[in-house]
Parts: sequence; structure tokens; C-alpha cells
Amino acid sequence: MIDFALGIVVGVVILVIGALPLHIAIKILGGRTTIFKTVVVSVITGILLSFIGMMIEGFGGALVSSLAHSGVLGSGLERQLSLYTSSGYMIFGMPFLVFVGKALGFLVKLVIYAKSFRLSVVKALVLLGIHFLISFVITLVAAMLGIAVGG
Repeated sequence: MIDFALGIVVGVVILVIGALPLHIAIKILGGRTTIFKTVVVSVITGILLSFIGMMIEGFGGALVSSLAHSGVLGSGLERQLSLYTSSGYMIFGMPFLVFVGKALGFLVKLVIYAKSFRLSVVKALVLLGIHFLISFVITLVAAMLGIAVGG
């Protein structure tokens, strides 16, 4: 029972630590929010983006591939569409459908942040940039400390 409770406490602490860069970025932009609201928005956004990515990358690729290989779309499109689902057709180093999933996820995240924290779309875009920079700096410092302490 104590292990279960400790697991819940550790899980909550990890969620709060994960939402801190976003919370700091909101405060830098002058936004008013609580850490609880930031954690909830962060968790819901993460779940939604995972679902969108799974749907587009998994089912989208399977659908296009099966339609192309079954001959429904015609033999001329078969090779073209199979490139979209494999690593043959790359955009920024990602297969096409993975890129579409990431782009849609970015737009969804932008809208969620704009609506949740009552920001304009431009401020939400700046928020994403600041959030990325803060996360990068924290990760870099943690890695440097790990190297310094761990040898």
C-alpha cells in the first residue's frame, strides 16, 4: 500500500516538474495561471497529441498502403502512395505521414495554449518558443550536472 501511494506521489511530482517550463514561459509573457491549471493543460495536450499522432501515423499509413496495394487506387498511384507511407518520401527527415501528424499536433497545441491561457495566436506561438528554450536549457543543465557528478 505504501509503494502504491509513493508511486502516486512520484507521478504527481513528475507531472509538476514537466509542467514547470510551460508555467515559467506563461509567467514571462505576463499570463495569469496556476501550476494546477498548467499541469492539467499539459497532461490533456500530451494525451491528445499522442492520440492524433497514433491515428495519423498508424491508421493513415495502413489505409493508404492497403488501398494502394489492393489496386483500388490504380497501379499508377500505387508506387506514389507507397512512398508516402514508407521512408522513401521524406520531409525534414521524417516520412510524409509522420510529418503531417507532427504539423497537425503543433497546430492543435497552439490552439489549446491560446484558448486555455487566453492568449492571441502570436503570443501562443511565442509561448511555444519560450517553452522550448526553457526546456532546452533545463535539459542541458541536467545533462551537464549528470556528466560532472557521474563522471
